[in-house]
Amino acid sequence: MTEEAVAYSAPSPPPAPKTKGLTEWLTRRQALREARALRTQLPVGERLALERALRAQELADRAYEPVDALRSGSSLALSISLYREAAYWGLLAHGVEPRPTLAGVFDAAPRELLEFAAAGPEGLPVTRRALVERSFVDTAALPAELLPADAELSRSFAAALLQRKLEPEKRVGQLLLQRAARCLGLLGLLLAVALTSSAIVGRLRHGPDLAAGKPWKASSSPDICHPAEHRCAGAHTDMFFTTSEEVDPWVEIDLGRPTAFNQIEVKNRSDCCPDRAAPLVVEVSNDAKSWREIAKRQDTFTLWQAGFATQTARYVRLRVPRRTVFHLDKVSIRHVG
Repeated sequence: MTEEAVAYSAPSPPPAPKTKGLTEWLTRRQALREARALRTQLPVGERLALERALRAQELADRAYEPVDALRSGSSLALSISLYREAAYWGLLAHGVEPRPTLAGVFDAAPRELLEFAAAGPEGLPVTRRALVERSFVDTAALPAELLPADAELSRSFAAALLQRKLEPEKRVGQLLLQRAARCLGLLGLLLAVALTSSAIVGRLRHGPDLAAGKPWKASSSPDICHPAEHRCAGAHTDMFFTTSEEVDPWVEIDLGRPTAFNQIEVKNRSDCCPDRAAPLVVEVSNDAKSWREIAKRQDTFTLWQAGFATQTARYVRLRVPRRTVFHLDKVSIRHVG
């Protein structure tokens, strides 16, 4: 077969497996198995050549850019010699028939492969001159200003050969990132669904606020509060009412008709003076004249949630049985199922 008749076809990544349901989509297990199988599926000769090429390339890279400069001078000439070895084994890893010299392997290699690694037809002659036509003796004798160009050509050629050969293995990292992103995305979705479901169930079990929008009145009202605007009695506050200082101050909520409920939530004034609302008594009535106590809080609180046997009443009154100023941020009345 003549050189002109040889058409180089670079190895391509293994085909992506057909989706096998949610498990494969999420774990990418089969795709990872195929990507990782590159080296084990290579012919023995190509696998050994690839391993030797990678070792030579690693040493060449260290000589090309040493961590610490060599005491004896530049290591660029040495890096070119190592890139020559990496190129030799790299061509064999692509299935080129072995030859005793790099020149022989170049002559046996498909031109398309050489041009690919040399970054095009125009780059092949100068790359061949740097790697093949010059011996390591010739390279060592080059003027210092010419070495960097030859070293860069040699480095790029060897790197392109090996990167193309290892293209399927590069999918491993991509697949691992894809798997992590999908797992995290699914976990986030499940968490969002769980939180939403929990909130919905909580609301259903919690029941609506029966006091919302219902009329109320207090034992005295020296100031009109505007909780939506966070102001009342000259203070920045969320309280919805305040009384004067008096004995047994109270606030009364009219549910409109006898209504069943078994829980009350009281949010104390949050910006000041929570002790003024203690002790706190909850009373109910159907005529706003005779009252019956159903709950009591003795000590100071921020949020008090009192549960009790189901009551059916129209009026709910909260009262402080002592002399004080009385104010609260919110009162909610619920029937919890």
